[in-house]
Amino acid sequence: LPLILICLALIPFQAAFEEILFRGYLMQGFTVLSRNRWLPILMTSILFGLMHSFNPEVSEFGFMMMMPQYIFFGLIFAVVTVFDDGIEAAIGAHAANNIFLCIMVTHKSSALQTDAVFEQLKLYPMIELAGLIITGLIFIIIMKKILKWGSWSLLTARVEPPAVIDQTPYTDVLSSVR
Repeated sequence: LPLILICLALIPFQAAFEEILFRGYLMQGFTVLSRNRWLPILMTSILFGLMHSFNPEVSEFGFMMMMPQYIFFGLIFAVVTVFDDGIEAAIGAHAANNIFLCIMVTHKSSALQTDAVFEQLKLYPMIELAGLIITGLIFIIIMKKILKWGSWSLLTARVEPPAVIDQTPYTDVLSSVR
């Protein structure tokens, strides 16, 4: 019970921080610079993966074996952010994944060393990547249907710069205050 309470209380903050940083700030910045969606999706996914490069799984199984999993997770969260036009769904998916790993499944080289219900004795990173790709696509398709997200073409649409608000009407108000 204490493990569940700790996981439910703390992991959403950790997931929210990562999503705010990568999908909230960095993705918006890359979008403004590139005026497209794919470069920000790819850049933030790669950076998300690299941020996890110090996790014990990477030391145990190697950078080239584990990094595709972290990058693909970042890709899923980035695509969800674009479709949902916000980071809330990505935060929820990220938190749900980490809470599941904390409570249900652990491994001796896991970043989340807990008294989980199950211990995975052997990892097969490439098989797990294939499963992640399949479940990630299914997750996006289900969310797209439930939340009635737009067309897949949204991912390739050109992004227009935000409109600049004309602040000249407020100049008179500000000058009269002085």
